[in-house]
Amino acid sequence: MSMNVNWSQLKIIEYQYKIVTDEINTNDDMRITYNNNNQ
Repeated sequence: MSMNVNWSQLKIIEYQYKIVTDEINTNDDMRITYNNNNQ
């Protein structure tokens, strides 16, 4: 039982981390596009 709970918590953490990583990547892409448009 405790194994299942720990696994679920790990999956949630992994999912949240992925969302944050995706947001950071999106922001980087926008910055690159913004800089290219203003050169």
